Amino acid sequence: MSAPSITLCMIVKDEEKTVAASLESASAIADDIVVVDTGSTDSTPSVAAQYTSRLYRFTWTDDFAAARNFAMEHVRSEWILWLDADERLDVRDAARWKRSSAEKSARADALLVPINNYYGPVIDELKMHVYSSFRLLRAAAELRYVQPIHEHLDVSRDDVRFDHEPVDGVVIHHYGYMDDAVRQKRKAARNMRLLQKERTRPNYDPWIDYHIASEHYRRGDYVNAYRNVKKAMKRFLDMGRLPPALAYKLKYELLLITGSTQNALVGIEHAVMLYPDYVDLHYYKGLFQYAAGRFDHALKTFAACLRIGENSRYLTRKGTGSFMASYMMGRCWEALGQAHTAMDIYRRLIEEVPGFEPPLARLEALRRQKESS
Repeated sequence: MSAPSITLCMIVKDEEKTVAASLESASAIADDIVVVDTGSTDSTPSVAAQYTSRLYRFTWTDDFAAARNFAMEHVRSEWILWLDADERLDVRDAARWKRSSAEKSARADALLVPINNYYGPVIDELKMHVYSSFRLLRAAAELRYVQPIHEHLDVSRDDVRFDHEPVDGVVIHHYGYMDDAVRQKRKAARNMRLLQKERTRPNYDPWIDYHIASEHYRRGDYVNAYRNVKKAMKRFLDMGRLPPALAYKLKYELLLITGSTQNALVGIEHAVMLYPDYVDLHYYKGLFQYAAGRFDHALKTFAACLRIGENSRYLTRKGTGSFMASYMMGRCWEALGQAHTAMDIYRRLIEEVPGFEPPLARLEALRRQKESS
């Protein structure tokens, strides 16, 4: 069984610093490349032209979905791979990728690809969120994007087959929300303008409120972030729809950041009940329990995080199902008077996750306490 033929699709605007690396990263698996430029004023088109002759102009209409759909109209291969210019495709195991893509493409029309979404000032493998997105699409299925901003694939058709386990052997690295990238592209201001425009439409999707909350969160405006995520959740419910797991994650992360933990336990118990396999919600529950002095309960919750582990079904912060949960178990053992158990956990983490600094600080603090006693 052979791997399907693939066209890499990309929409770009003023991406001269990143587009070459992105196009190069997909060269190992892409048979063709379609690049749609939405109005670059820099050298992006000439850089892209070094990789493909299939470069198209699209008049920008404040609609990312329209630009993506235009690109897909020019695809000639069996499958479409979507990348943004601030992303890199990493083929980690070519044999696994070929086997997995061949098997999955035979029985589905849209395939998930794992994505590492980095945040912070520098690339750090410990500071990312992991998730999966439908980035491989069968061209003949004629799947299309909807929503002008934070566009997403329309998956409402009954005749479309989906595979809900991501392909093996590849991962996409996304750098677009790292500190420098956001500042250089003024992405936040652009996103907020388009989101506010969408919110003027009658019966707009509650996801717009969620994305507005996320933009406020990224700029550190936690009051408006909380107000808008609450609005999103209410509007989901008013429309007879369950608020998505991401909304609960953002709500309780904001309560943790602002220290508003007093009445959070009751609510997050409900969220965990709705999404029992979302490890981030369990982790936040453990933090709330720890803040309330319920260390024995928190210990059990962090142990549950380790049992659930980390997967890319949800947007998951790396560590909540592994080293961060283990570290918090150490903090619980400390609080319960079991310093030796905590120290054993910290030593193991220092060995296994050398870039994770909190265990080293706690181990040193406990050693000093022991020496001074």
